[in-house]
This record gives sequence, structure tokens and C-alpha cells, in this order.
Amino acid sequence: MDQNMTPEIDYSVCNNCGNCIKACKYNVLKMREWEDGQVKVYVDLPENCTGCGECAENCPLGCIWIN
Repeated sequence: MDQNMTPEIDYSVCNNCGNCIKACKYNVLKMREWEDGQVKVYVDLPENCTGCGECAENCPLGCIWIN
């Protein structure tokens, strides 16, 4: 596992279902309401990412990947 890797999200595809958040054992991803009122998944703790790919494997739309 590469600790220099972090999840990236394609917000044009993401429906914010939260599956990636539930799958991540390292609390890398969270969801919050932004200033524009939209609630979105975001990478909160990239330093916790181990590059395991569980977030990507559990995304039904394929809009998250490890980079």
C-alpha cells in the first residue's frame, strides 16, 4: 500500500451516496455542506489514505479513484 496516494472524486458524476465514506476504514472521506448549499463527499484526511482502494471498489458510479 502506497501512503502517498489519495482518493480523487469526479464531482460531475458523484451522487454523494456515501458508500465510499462507509467503506473507508481510515476516515479519509467525509461529507459536508458547502457554502453554496451543496452537500458533497470530500477528502478530509488525505494523510490517512493507505491506497487500499476500498472507496473506489464501493463506488457504484466509478467516480472515485486512487491517485
